[in-house]
Amino acid sequence: MDPKDIPIRDLHLPAEIGWWPLAPGWWVLIGIASVLLLSGLVLGIIRYREGRARRFALRRLKAAVQDYQQQGDPRELAAALSSLLRRTVLAYAPR
Repeated sequence: MDPKDIPIRDLHLPAEIGWWPLAPGWWVLIGIASVLLLSGLVLGIIRYREGRARRFALRRLKAAVQDYQQQGDPRELAAALSSLLRRTVLAYAPR
């Protein structure tokens, strides 16, 4: 038989594998990432709210020191620091 007479067709490759729908492992990974992201966001908000008193106290301390540097009255500085200390302690440990 003549090789040129043999009916040969080209090879047909299967269709490419699509990326959708996702495999179950990817859904699990997406779920875990979502939970971690949400919990990190909630913890960040909680820590930000807990630090509100500290940020306020630091701003007031900076203002008291600036007032002292401008006016030079140590009694006013002591009164401001005493008041600030009491307010800060009450913010962290209520009566």
